[in-house]
Amino acid sequence: MGKVSDLRASPPASGWSITDDHLAHLIKARLRWRAETALLAVLVVALLALALVNLPYYPRTWFDEGSHLHVAKALVQFGRYADVSSEGFRAYGPTLGVGPTVLLPIALVFKLFGIGLVQARLVMALYLLLTFAVAYRLTRHLYGSTVALMAGFLLLTSQGVNILEWGRQVLGEVPTLFFWLAGVLVWFRQSRTSEVLETSEVWRRQMWRVVSGVLFGLAMVTKNQAALIIAPTLIVAWGLNALYYRRLRHADFALPLAVALAVYVAWMAILLIFLGDGDLAGNLTLLRQASGGALFVFAPERIEASLKFLLGLDVFYGWLVPALLYAAFLSLRRDLEGLKSALLVVFVALWLGWYAFGSIGWERYAFPALAVASLFVARLFHDLAALIFRAPLSTDLEHKLSGYIRSIRSINPLTVAFVALFVLMVVRPLPYYIANIFFKPDAGPQQMAEYLNTHVSQAALIETWSPELGFLTDHRYHYPPSGMLDKAVRNTWLGESYPPETYDFRVYDPDYLILDHSPLRAFYPAEYVELGYRLVISLGGYDLYEKDDGR
Repeated sequence: MGKVSDLRASPPASGWSITDDHLAHLIKARLRWRAETALLAVLVVALLALALVNLPYYPRTWFDEGSHLHVAKALVQFGRYADVSSEGFRAYGPTLGVGPTVLLPIALVFKLFGIGLVQARLVMALYLLLTFAVAYRLTRHLYGSTVALMAGFLLLTSQGVNILEWGRQVLGEVPTLFFWLAGVLVWFRQSRTSEVLETSEVWRRQMWRVVSGVLFGLAMVTKNQAALIIAPTLIVAWGLNALYYRRLRHADFALPLAVALAVYVAWMAILLIFLGDGDLAGNLTLLRQASGGALFVFAPERIEASLKFLLGLDVFYGWLVPALLYAAFLSLRRDLEGLKSALLVVFVALWLGWYAFGSIGWERYAFPALAVASLFVARLFHDLAALIFRAPLSTDLEHKLSGYIRSIRSINPLTVAFVALFVLMVVRPLPYYIANIFFKPDAGPQQMAEYLNTHVSQAALIETWSPELGFLTDHRYHYPPSGMLDKAVRNTWLGESYPPETYDFRVYDPDYLILDHSPLRAFYPAEYVELGYRLVISLGGYDLYEKDDGR
């Protein structure tokens, strides 16, 4: 490749000449491209390392993940899409907590490569990588490549978003985000404001509307709470378009919404009717209990805790609300770009409103909204720091360095402050994730599983509320009934009491009892344990008790 100065000396054969201003623009664009390419490479390498290193040990596998893995394991071993306990199959519980978009791919991997935590988490790591790819493409489509890079780094490291913890384990949050963003990207790309369309273009747009609706429906299937937000988001955006933007046809909203709802209703019908145990009324009761326990909770103390989290330093250093307001301001443009921003603003606002005022306030519940909000934070900081990119580039190559020096001297101190704050937001959480992922792997569940495999007969009955051990070993386990989870949630998070006789595990006469150090331990009263069991070993965060017939 020749030097840039050669372009000025030898104009192209086409006859046009390169002016100094044009040359400066070319130099600036090429330098910017090189910088963005280098940063994109850094982001990809960091993402791969943080997503894959010590995959089975960070985060520590636990109750929710173990219950989901039970379903995929049972599907491979017994051909049943259900949870398993010593008394048989349980059609509901974890099958309502996460959808087939997660469990079926994991079951397929188990079928092909064997059952194991690494195999399951590799599926989730793939979802994580795909989510970053779609988020980058979507942000670049809306705000450009620079903001897309900034949002990528923010999404990767923000402790408030916490995508590395939620995305490395078998949960539904990251796949839900993937399907939602993919659906939005498809919807954005098919949206056109032209009034007159050829027949082929009409059919092509119809097809992409259906595709976006299917993706929205898969997001709703993956996590039930997504259905509470996605459908209203599309309805509100539809109303805004009709009353304010007037850029798209009603079909651009109606068809994706109808398809999404059809996908969700179809799956719920399959789950409740065809994959269930035939007790539709009982199954609906379980669903209502699950919703009442965490999805629909209006408690002042939980509202206060949720708001403190959203406004705290972990969530973009307190810049969440300013970024959301700025994105809303950008949405005031009465064109297609304004409508696209408005769709995401509505999604974030509705989700955070439900999280803060309607849910039980688990930080994981805020994840999809905060992940999308990272795009707004990146755009806000990009625009606040824009002065640093507007400094003129010297057109004289021989004096380029002196031109940079003059540019640096002209930078507004506030610009430097915003750039430094954004870098701090990205870099500050890195030591936490690096320490936990690279240097503090937690193999406690694997240690207890190895002990059980070595010292406890598979014929023995083990009572526990640690389903992750039921995934890691093939022993016989009995777990508390699914309906008990709602009581546990309300006791732990809302302070609702329950008498010890609420659940008496001694009825099942287990040979062993395993208790972890979570609040679920409270369902096994100490007096019940001490009267009939003796402690064998404490290992990996668990206490293993054996039945003592002499007591």
